[in-house]
Amino acid sequence: MTQLNKQNISYQTIAESLLGRALTAQDGIEQSVLDQTEQRLEQALPTELKNLYQTVGKVPQFMSAFQLFALPEQLHIKDGLLVFLEENQGVCYWGVDQQGKVFQCDEDGSSYNLEFDLQSFLELMLYYQVAQGAEFSYCSNLLDQELAELYKEDGWQQVGNYDDLVIYQLKNYLIWYFKDEDNNVLEDMVYFVSLVEIPEQIIVKYVLEEI
Repeated sequence: MTQLNKQNISYQTIAESLLGRALTAQDGIEQSVLDQTEQRLEQALPTELKNLYQTVGKVPQFMSAFQLFALPEQLHIKDGLLVFLEENQGVCYWGVDQQGKVFQCDEDGSSYNLEFDLQSFLELMLYYQVAQGAEFSYCSNLLDQELAELYKEDGWQQVGNYDDLVIYQLKNYLIWYFKDEDNNVLEDMVYFVSLVEIPEQIIVKYVLEEI
């Protein structure tokens, strides 16, 4: 791959850990395509977004597995925001302003600042796309306390905790769930997912049931 800056390295590290393989130049969108997009929009793309496209812009597991990242030719300006991501049923979309603030915009015309910098939002989205769109998806039948012990025992790292969403990672695997107002697992639904096949010993250890 071409020389990467710090932001690309962050995307690359996350993507490779989840894919279970090294990224190649073919996984990213060419600079010339992004240059044409900037010319069409008559403004520069945010560096964080441009780096995402250059790193994983052609990897469907991150670009379209759940929410839908705009292709470069689909990027557009609406109400002063660069729209780059759409909810999979068109209920809402996400855009970024010239100051790098990320907004969620609902179909009724309302919008609100997520209080999230673009880099952090995009990193979280890489995890969330896999959490919701992974090929291998299970739910765990372990109790919360049992899972908490395994987080510590096996070395799981929390990689996402925003609003009511919590995501943990161990190697190629993610555990994720929504939490209630008391920070407990919502409806006792804990998901164990991966882009690579999960070994039988892991399925047994975490008492996984295929979704």
